[in-house]
Amino acid sequence: MIINRSKSKLIFSKGCSNKQELLQILGVSQGLLPMKYLGIPLYSAYPKPSDYSSLIDKCRMLTEEWIMKSLPFSGRAKLIKTILLNTLSYWRQSFNFPTNVIKELERISVNFLWKGRMHAWSRDSLWKPKCEGGLGITRISHLCKAAGIKLLWRLCSSHSSWSKWMIHQNLKSQPIALATSNYLIQNLEVHCGQ
Repeated sequence: MIINRSKSKLIFSKGCSNKQELLQILGVSQGLLPMKYLGIPLYSAYPKPSDYSSLIDKCRMLTEEWIMKSLPFSGRAKLIKTILLNTLSYWRQSFNFPTNVIKELERISVNFLWKGRMHAWSRDSLWKPKCEGGLGITRISHLCKAAGIKLLWRLCSSHSSWSKWMIHQNLKSQPIALATSNYLIQNLEVHCGQ
């Protein structure tokens, strides 16, 4: 595999003393954070709620474009389930969404679904499965929990040195069943950001 030097950037930690030497050896330019990688913003610290504004704006822009089309209710529900939730899922693989971001994204979804009019159903019934009389739209908070559990599964099923170190650091030799899921997911995301 060959490095594409025109597309590659090298980002240094604060304590690096031989930056110019490394840049010259690798033949790449220096990058600065924040920047985007594969459409996901990269930061030097865990993102703050304000750092999610580009995601919120993207979802708002998508729904505003769709609302101009005269889509039936079922078409709007389908767009939320497919396009909007997949966009969020992609971001969610990298970041844990703060509660206020989740609420705003759910508000955007619901307003698009009802075209800003009075809601005929309660919000809770929208998120229920179809067999229970709902629309079968996945709740964004559930999407976030599922991504965290997927991260935990990947960590526990890996046999790499990194995963062993992470398990040792976060579980402190206790069985995984005794650790709370929120504690594990929070600590794993802080350490690996995926």
